[in-house]
Amino acid sequence: MAQRRILGLDRTTFLATVGGFSALAGVVGLIGLALLWPWFSVWLDDWMHPPFQPRITVDDAVLNGIDVHEVHAELLPTWMIAQGRRLERPEPYAASRSAVLAAVAADPNLVGLFTDLAERVETDAIDEAENISAIVGLWNEYLEEHKLPYWLDHEILIRGGEPMFYTKSYRVVETATLDVAGGPRRIRFILRVDHTNVVESYDGKVTKGEDGGYVLVDRIFDQTVTDLWPLLASTPPTDPVVAAFRESVVASMTAGVGESRLQRLRAAAEDRARLLEAVDSIGARRSCGSRFLIPVIPRLGFDRDSLATFDRYAERDVRQACPSVTPEEAESLRDTSHALLGTSGLMDDLEVLAAWNARGTAAHESQHVADALANGSPTNTPCPGCEDRLDGTAVAELSAYLTSFRGDTGPVSLLQACSVTSGPHGRALRLVFPELLPSGCEGGPPPDLDTRVQAAEQRLFGRTAPPVVRAVYPESIPLPGP
Repeated sequence: MAQRRILGLDRTTFLATVGGFSALAGVVGLIGLALLWPWFSVWLDDWMHPPFQPRITVDDAVLNGIDVHEVHAELLPTWMIAQGRRLERPEPYAASRSAVLAAVAADPNLVGLFTDLAERVETDAIDEAENISAIVGLWNEYLEEHKLPYWLDHEILIRGGEPMFYTKSYRVVETATLDVAGGPRRIRFILRVDHTNVVESYDGKVTKGEDGGYVLVDRIFDQTVTDLWPLLASTPPTDPVVAAFRESVVASMTAGVGESRLQRLRAAAEDRARLLEAVDSIGARRSCGSRFLIPVIPRLGFDRDSLATFDRYAERDVRQACPSVTPEEAESLRDTSHALLGTSGLMDDLEVLAAWNARGTAAHESQHVADALANGSPTNTPCPGCEDRLDGTAVAELSAYLTSFRGDTGPVSLLQACSVTSGPHGRALRLVFPELLPSGCEGGPPPDLDTRVQAAEQRLFGRTAPPVVRAVYPESIPLPGP
């Protein structure tokens, strides 16, 4: 009897063919599973071990009993440094880990968050990068929910083929309220509180649009004291770019902080200029063999112990051909320090000037916030007028720089931008500097700077107004450090 035929094949051939396809499908499936397993295993692990959620109710009185400053300024940085050497030095690492847990023991939410963070960092900071970022975000959200003014930042890098996890701790000292495209947001002014050697290369930061932005107070104060304050002294700047911007920047400063404050700052700038002259004179003698070094110049003059040291070295080296300090330099440092430290209201004036200076950075970050809310990320910002000459990062920076060049802080923001020459920031600025600075940076800002900025924004991005509808900035920000 003839076999029944299926799809033109006899039964035996058909079963053999199906079996072959089944085997092939099994092999393909195994290969696919092998290829997808690394991704699938990470997803499965995240699903089975999600980041700890701080859901336990804790009374604010309990949180107020925790020394949150010590946790961020001392304990977390010590743990962070120790974890980088935990394989070679397990005992100090275990001690630093226990110290953090002991400090937050009263709050099971903080205990859970830190325990989860530490375990994931110990496992593999690269594989766990997304979860680590989520935990740090939850930590910050928890602090904010309970009105604890601290913020933790982190990075994960590869150094020497090994992952390096590090943190930076900040205290929130002021908050600016912004109405930007997408709703009200904040720019938080943050002060570095840890004492690690990690140095930021930026003045502000945006992590997620909905979180708003951050302005780094330490760097703003360095700019204010080192770059802006000296412009008020009678000594002309030696840098041709600074000299070209000086008149415009000082006029903007006067409008921003008021003539009376500026008069006190101007008088004190003369004392600080003489102090810096003495410091430079001391440093110049390193060329003849002096090994005396002044590593840190305080903002408002040297303290009593430092002045005594200068006097002691000046007396010791009085007959030396290449003295560490001369009697004249020691006297100048003493007189100018006493004048600066004795000037009533000088600290307040600098805090107001720093807050005014910070507005340019706040405007820069507010544009990043608006771009993130509108496009998912600042690097996705469309720039029809860029003609594909810039990548996403450079476009994001160009968008933010143009916003910072508007208004009364525009000249000082433009002066600071003139020192930026490399990377995506430099590429972005090179695209618009010919339009904004027709005579180059050494020609100073043109009188119609605002008009030029608005024209560039319209041509490149198609926008006619900045994203900030309303901004309430702090009138002053606390002066950090000595």
